[in-house]
Amino acid sequence: MPKLIIGARGSKLSVAQTKATLIQLKESFPDIEFELKTFDTTGDIDQASSLTAPGIADNFFSDSLDRAVLDGTVDAAIHSAKDLPDYHDSEIDWFHLPWIEDRRDAVLYPQDKPCGNKPVVGISSPSREEYAKKRWPGCIIKPIRGNIDSRIQQMDQGDFDVILLAVAGLNRLGFDKRISEIISMDELPTHAVQGTLGVTFKRGHKELNTLRQILTHPVILAGAGTGREGHYSLAVKESLEQSDICLHDALLNKEILSHAKGEVINVGKRYSDGNAKEAQTHLVKVMLDATRAGKKVVRLKGGDPSLFGRLSEELSPLYEHALLFKVLPGIPWICSAPIRHGIYLTSREETRHFQVATGTEVEGKTFDSKDLDPTRGPIYFFMALNKIGSITKGLIEKGYAESTPCAVFREDAGSENIVRGTLKTIEANLKSAKLKPPGLLLVGESAAEEKAFNQSQGPLAGKRVLCPGSEVSRLKLTRMVEALGGEALPLEVFKLTQSDASSWIDTLKDMDYLVLASGSAVEILMNLLKKHEVDLRNLPSIVVSGPSAANTLKKHGLYSDFMPKTFTSEALANELIQARDIKNKKVLVARSDASRSPLPKILEDAGAKVFTETLYHNQAQEIVSLPKFDAVCFCSPSSVEVLHNSFPNEIESANCIASIGPVTTKALQAKNLRIDVEPVINDAQHLVWALTSKLHWT
Repeated sequence: MPKLIIGARGSKLSVAQTKATLIQLKESFPDIEFELKTFDTTGDIDQASSLTAPGIADNFFSDSLDRAVLDGTVDAAIHSAKDLPDYHDSEIDWFHLPWIEDRRDAVLYPQDKPCGNKPVVGISSPSREEYAKKRWPGCIIKPIRGNIDSRIQQMDQGDFDVILLAVAGLNRLGFDKRISEIISMDELPTHAVQGTLGVTFKRGHKELNTLRQILTHPVILAGAGTGREGHYSLAVKESLEQSDICLHDALLNKEILSHAKGEVINVGKRYSDGNAKEAQTHLVKVMLDATRAGKKVVRLKGGDPSLFGRLSEELSPLYEHALLFKVLPGIPWICSAPIRHGIYLTSREETRHFQVATGTEVEGKTFDSKDLDPTRGPIYFFMALNKIGSITKGLIEKGYAESTPCAVFREDAGSENIVRGTLKTIEANLKSAKLKPPGLLLVGESAAEEKAFNQSQGPLAGKRVLCPGSEVSRLKLTRMVEALGGEALPLEVFKLTQSDASSWIDTLKDMDYLVLASGSAVEILMNLLKKHEVDLRNLPSIVVSGPSAANTLKKHGLYSDFMPKTFTSEALANELIQARDIKNKKVLVARSDASRSPLPKILEDAGAKVFTETLYHNQAQEIVSLPKFDAVCFCSPSSVEVLHNSFPNEIESANCIASIGPVTTKALQAKNLRIDVEPVINDAQHLVWALTSKLHWT
């Protein structure tokens, strides 16, 4: 049975929390023996210096423990995580324990007696000082030092009228009854790791490495594929939904990033910036620190992680620190982008093999074509758009004919996203087209336009349909348009952000009806119910305005109790009044902050007690330009407002304007815009069918 000697500071709090932790460790790992050994750090010995004074070393509360770890006196040390210095480039390694106490701070009065208007406040950090000055204007700020019990004693004997302390420490020492009030995180944000304990040990310690592997989470290195239209694995989506932090490449699609529930950080590197090495070093540090801090880390890479994704460079430090990882594959661009433009990756008759290369080597050097052979099939170059000139020159020098067909294309479909030419002309053609990265360069016969297959078939073939809206609405329209052979142009005109909802979410159980007007509203409500741990069995009768909301409810195992025959909010109100006795019934209408629906007033006039609550906020997004389009589909007044305000001329001159229903039509009419299409049945499916009818038969 291995025995681990654990070091800790000799203060009452440190000993108490370390003993409690050793009990938890012993309960979890009964085959390890633990022994506690205490030390006094500089911070324990020096009780005079203010913690906010300049010159206080970052190892003030860890120095003697660090020395004991390095010289082998102890196997590991347990600290309050906020006391740990930065151990970067040190022989000391670390991780955070998963048992976390309350992160908030508390207010303490002498014997629970509130202070006067200008109290003497004992503080030990700048954030607490800032809070105290705001809470008690004119108060007298004095630094306070010592253990928790001695600080309470100083207050009780009259040195201070009020003190601020961490709830975690008070709980661990049994002083929770001395808490006068707990301060919310909104009022006083505390240190990110307050209430968390950290373990330090000498790098390479076998047993401690194993303990860390068990008590932290493996890093997920995931392939984003194309990052849109669902072209990524379910495993990647689930890992993002469970993540605390997502470190992603540049240029990834917003769709896949929307699944990340935690912090999202762009760590992309562009060689043109000249700082790739520095960026990679920073990425590795953030990844290692977050993992050791117990966070669920997803490193999201474009395409597939193993294909020109610097996977080995990011696995190396994980191996070095004995941190666990899992690699999830993704759909590489070479399997998706060619299909967008009708290019066969292989063809039984003509292309039985192909070559793959990168336009950029280590340290930004251009690929020199030494491993390429004209007889071994077409070549696909990744990361090559800024290197076209040197690549084509090198290939010609290698023996490739100047007339060899070439194509540069993005993962987006459409003629504006592909440029064709030859080795001699492709560089000039690309400059004229102004195609932006990312993209692939294809060299070989497969790049010839006559070799491509035509996948634009159906009644909307050749039609470009602009689909503005929120994530849910534009994704639905995009799939419907593409299913009929059209080229959908999804455009994010506003972003939906869920409200706090804490002021009303608990009132749902007291309502008779809950009204939801869209699929987006349902999705956001389900997120809020999960966040606030609301029991679904306590929900009132659910009323929806149409199939979008009803179908989204079904995805979550719920079913609407009422849906009108006509899918508008006004019809919903009138039909509900006819079908149900709503007099004196409590109706909660959860909707967007931008909603102008007459529904609440209609229901109120019928005698219902209506409560209107903001479910989500519409945040207009900046749109730099519009692509060329043949038709535009509007699904909400908000889309009309944002798009017409930004591009009035383009919308007014559109060949075909389609509206999903009367409310959106009214918004278009207010802008003096014509309406070419409005379906009889007001949902997305009938909107696309009516648009198809208009474009195909008129």
